[in-house]
Amino acid sequence: MGGNRIDIKTGLLFPTPFLVLGMAILIAGVFVLPGYPVTASILLVIAAFVLTSYEGTEINPVDRTIREYYAFFFVKTGKAITYDTIHGISIHSAKISQRMFTAHTTRSSTFSHITYNAYLKYDDDQKIFLFRARDKGKVLDRAGTIAARLKTQVQDHAVAR
Repeated sequence: MGGNRIDIKTGLLFPTPFLVLGMAILIAGVFVLPGYPVTASILLVIAAFVLTSYEGTEINPVDRTIREYYAFFFVKTGKAITYDTIHGISIHSAKISQRMFTAHTTRSSTFSHITYNAYLKYDDDQKIFLFRARDKGKVLDRAGTIAARLKTQVQDHAVAR
């Protein structure tokens, strides 16, 4: 039953440059639709594929199943596995760094930030990544909501960096 399932969307499958390209293809498809309907249809399908693809985790506490899925055109694909017990949701911090080089020089700048990741721990210390955010409060709120529905607790292992 749909009401029992907890659907946690992890994020989009394609990075931002591909999403921008998908939007450009969508706009191009709309503009060429009157003159070239077959070409426009192909462009619109490609754009829809890129713009509607995402990944996530679906938990059904009644049936005791967990399914990591990919969704294309809003249709989820993935195999459900059964679990015995859920031990909780753990929050961990990670430092993300990106080095960017300026054009035509050897100079670079490094940009760093902290991100907080939520994992579902089940059975014998099996872990599944649920979601991430840069704001710890948002991660704790979202994890708390999910933990309440699963009747478990949130464990904060995030280290201040």
